[in-house]
Amino acid sequence: MTVFGSIAQGRPMAMIVETALSGAGVGAPEVFDELGLKPGAMSRMVKGAGQYLQGRPWYAVTVPTITVGQVNRTKLPAWYGALDSAEMWRHGVRRDAILAGLFFKDRVLTIDWGEARAGGRG
Repeated sequence: MTVFGSIAQGRPMAMIVETALSGAGVGAPEVFDELGLKPGAMSRMVKGAGQYLQGRPWYAVTVPTITVGQVNRTKLPAWYGALDSAEMWRHGVRRDAILAGLFFKDRVLTIDWGEARAGGRG
């Protein structure tokens, strides 16, 4: 499922809802570079969990804000590299990031399939 929102008050982005991404509110590839969000020195040294899981390093960053609709979360941990760049254009549709579990913390996530079939973006 794809939703539209923004990271760090940047441009509108398509985000894949993936609540199983551990310990983060969002994951993305070079989109974080575009927004000026860089991993810290310690994160670059440790190289994150991705190196062990997929052979590519993931770096921990902190995202100042994530906004989807009327929901706004601040200072969430994120994984730089959690979405492979090749996945951004899979099936001919651009996806910029993964919207992950911590974004939904203390909330109930429901899907209005009737609205989705009607073309709503809510």
